[in-house]
Amino acid sequence: RREVLTPPDFRFGEHGPRHLLVFLVGCVYSVINPLILPLAALFFGLGWVVMKQKFTYVHVPLHEGEGFLWSKLVNRMVASLILFHLTFIGLLLLKSAPIQGMLLIPLPVITIYYYRIWIHRFLEPADFLPIDMCTQDTQTAAAAFAAALILPPFASPVAGNNEGG
Repeated sequence: RREVLTPPDFRFGEHGPRHLLVFLVGCVYSVINPLILPLAALFFGLGWVVMKQKFTYVHVPLHEGEGFLWSKLVNRMVASLILFHLTFIGLLLLKSAPIQGMLLIPLPVITIYYYRIWIHRFLEPADFLPIDMCTQDTQTAAAAFAAALILPPFASPVAGNNEGG
């Protein structure tokens, strides 16, 4: 009975690659057949609704991954976007639209530029926690780290959340 009532843990290692594959196939194949875009959007839209429900009411996190999976997923998503850009440029060059293909050459460069900004702004601060934050308690350190990253208001930790009553 205890096993039935225990909420399951969400397995990010199974769901992350599956969503990444749908993102890659949706992006790259949309150049060849745009009909796949509504299907990919439907997959992610329904997935968002279902996952929001599951994370709110069903799953209980058993461990904290500290964001390591997120950085790996973003790296692979950027590689998928660059592959999408190169496929689109190649298709335009093959379809005798060289001007449009040449005009899109800056897209991979811009994507790589913003990816470098992402690495500098978010990945490096997350890899190297300052030593003065290590001595503080966990909630204060999390709030200080979030403030250092200048997160949007909906992603910032709530101040004054005292569990001890």
